[in-house]
Amino acid sequence: MARVFFFLIAAVAFIKVNAQTASKLDISAGYISIFFKKGTAKTVGWESTRRMPKGNFSCKEQEDGTLFLKYFPSDVITEYKVATRDIIGDPNKVPKQIAGFKLKGIYLNPVEPPEYYYALYIHPEYKNSLLIVGYLELGKFFTGANYYSETAENPFREKNIDFGSK
Repeated sequence: MARVFFFLIAAVAFIKVNAQTASKLDISAGYISIFFKKGTAKTVGWESTRRMPKGNFSCKEQEDGTLFLKYFPSDVITEYKVATRDIIGDPNKVPKQIAGFKLKGIYLNPVEPPEYYYALYIHPEYKNSLLIVGYLELGKFFTGANYYSETAENPFREKNIDFGSK
């Protein structure tokens, strides 16, 4: 009986510690790099990383998983809602990992048509970096990618990560 009691205490403590260390996204990034697909710009592929022109991009995760994005400090908030499996179908249509960045989730912007999806990727070592990959129909038609970071480095450009520019 004492072992069961000890196990329960240890399990509760473990769960409590893990819940406290599981932090919500809180990103502030001063640099952006955009990936242009064929037919959308003069340059195909990743553009050079540049400073955000009006101040830092921010992304803050709310308790319900909704993300609040601001493309510059005085901008209005753009909401990204978590896309549920019944809406997106098979989540395996998008890569789980790109250049060490792991899929955070698939999101919808409620003010856009429902067939627009955003796959967001984060990296445990790059706390203020976020890759947003847009799709029209999940996994089928890539619409673009933005990489936000606190440094001018772009690991996707450096590794020639191509989202279908050919």
